Order: sequence, then C-alpha cells, then structure tokens
Amino acid sequence: MLFLDDRERVVELATGFVEHKSGKLSAKSIPLYARRIRDLCAYLERHEVFSAVRVDVALTQLSLSVIKDFLRDREALGHKSQTLRGYEITIRELCKWLPSAEAGNALSRDPFVSDSWLTAKPISELPALTTVDVVIRLLMHMNFEEHRMVAHFMFDTGLRISEVGRVLKSDIPDPTQYPRSVMYFPLFVRGVKGRQDEVNHRATIISRAMIARINKYHNSSHYIRSARKLVESHQSGVKQAESPAAFLPAFLNTEGKALTQDAIENFIRDAAKRADLHISSHKLRHGTGYSILRSEHGKTMLDNLIILKKALGHKLLSTTEGYTNVPAVALARNALNTHPEDIVFRFEEAQSIFDQTYLASHSQLRKRRGVAS
Repeated sequence: MLFLDDRERVVELATGFVEHKSGKLSAKSIPLYARRIRDLCAYLERHEVFSAVRVDVALTQLSLSVIKDFLRDREALGHKSQTLRGYEITIRELCKWLPSAEAGNALSRDPFVSDSWLTAKPISELPALTTVDVVIRLLMHMNFEEHRMVAHFMFDTGLRISEVGRVLKSDIPDPTQYPRSVMYFPLFVRGVKGRQDEVNHRATIISRAMIARINKYHNSSHYIRSARKLVESHQSGVKQAESPAAFLPAFLNTEGKALTQDAIENFIRDAAKRADLHISSHKLRHGTGYSILRSEHGKTMLDNLIILKKALGHKLLSTTEGYTNVPAVALARNALNTHPEDIVFRFEEAQSIFDQTYLASHSQLRKRRGVAS
C-alpha cells in the first residue's frame, strides 16, 4: 500500500508503517489503519506550520500538541468517541514505530510520555435488538430462497458475515444421526477474527428447523447442478481427486458460484431498504444473542450468557455481557423460577421463521434485478 501526498510524492514513513503493521493485523484492520494514517497525513498537509514541508518531514516532528490538535479536528468533523479512540490507538502505534531502527530513527522519542488517554472513554452502545418479527419481515422482502435461507442461517447460528462463506456442505450436521427429540446440533465454525487472519475454530448451535431448510436447498436442482459443476471444475487437472467434503461450500449464490461477503451485504441491505428496516448483517448476529439469552438452553441467564459467549466466539465474557444491559431481556430471564411463558424455545422461533418465509427456488424466475447475488 503506497501513500502519496497532494503532489503525488511517496510518503515513505506512512507507507513503511502500514507495511510494518500488515504482518501483524487482520486483513480487515489494515485498511482501517491505513485510512487513519492517511487522514493524519492530509491534516499535516494543510497544517499552518507543516504545510510548508513534506509530510515525511512533518512526521519526524510529531508532538503531543499536534496530535491533540488533529484529534480535535476529527471531533469537529463529528466523529464519535469510539472512532476518536481508534485514531489515537493508531497514532500511538505510529509513534512507537517512528523512533525504531526500522523507521530509521525518524522521531527522536515517542511523544506519548504516559499511558493516559487523550481521548474520552468510548461510550459502549447496546447491541441492537433484532426480533423474530423483524427477521421475518426482512426475509419476506428478499427475492430468492437462497438469500432468505442465508439470512435465516445467520440469525439462527450467530455467524459473522465473514464466516458464512467458509461453511462447507459437510459441516452441516446430519439430524438422522441423533434422536428425533434433539432440536439443536453443534455446528463447527472456521472463524477468522484476529491478527494475521488466523483461523479460530469454535462451535455454535444450529436448530433442527434450520437444518431442514438447508437440506431442502441442498436437494434442489439448482444446488445439485451448481455443485456438480464446482466439483468438476475443482478436480479437473488434479492428479489425485479431492473429496468434495473438503471444499464444497454449503451456500452458493443465485448464479451457482461461491457466495461472497459483499453479496450477502448487498442482498441484506437491499431487502432492508425495501422493507423500510434499519438492519444489517451484524444486527442479525445481535438477534442471535438476545434469542439465546431468553432461551431454554440454560437454567439461568448466567448459564445462557456462557453459552452465548461460546456461540458468538467472544474471547471475553465482558463483551458478551453487553447483551444483558437491555431491560426487556433482564426481566425475561433472571432467575431459576422464571415463569415458563417468559422462556423462548429457539427451535420454535426457527420453525416459525421457516414456515412463514420459505418459498422454493424453482417457483421463482431467475433473473438479475440489478442486485448482486
């Protein structure tokens, strides 16, 4: 990633810093760091003093007062406390790197002489409450069963949008291997949420109704035909054929190709717009959180909180505890003597969504509607 100033000259220090961080951050974090550094460079270019010199020179003169001015400039633009803290974190990392030998000792010393933050403590926002009724309304405004199934799957399992495309057909549990009374099954997830995009494996919960919906999709002529083409394409020219179980995705797009993160974002956003809903893929995950907290999985909310932490893949219980700050949830499940009517059976939720939103793909016209599939 190359940084250029307004005269299209390479900003070597900014470029070097982002390259330095690239091997230590996830693929999603790198553009975020780059954008923050680019904003700092742009600020220095219009600074009343540093605008007279090249950005690289300005970076070697970074002081605490200049950094404070930059953060005030960001605040004046309307950035919230979480964003401002993100800028400060990035600049702190930059100031640690600049005095190093790798950076050519560009800065004489780190201007952050203490651990005290310059920015206010970020305000923790409550996870958005997404109900079953909202999910049904969203799904009813989607054009294809493939889209409705994937959105339902995200709500049922709590997977991140980046994890959906990694689910293989062979990962979906086989209900026939369990007693008919079993309503929930383990789903093993290849999650990516960390430095250098390392794979963090975990297990979440998938309902019987959700598996039934997925199986209907896997038995459709569209999936069977598309899967056959993918297998033939994958194995062509390979000396030793690899089992489809090792690579065949559980979900394909309407064109029969691997489903991408951008495609999921697009069809959820477009359906939300048609339904006049303020909902995103991540809010479906929040909905999973509230559903599990109110569910019959544990005897108390604490039990469900621990189950939820594992299902969502949170490293810290404090992250999961954010879901308990909603009064409605706390009132619904807070003790061993919870009234039975306050307990939500998640398999019933899943079945209700399935019953009200399922429409077989073969009954729909497969035509492009100007929306990425």
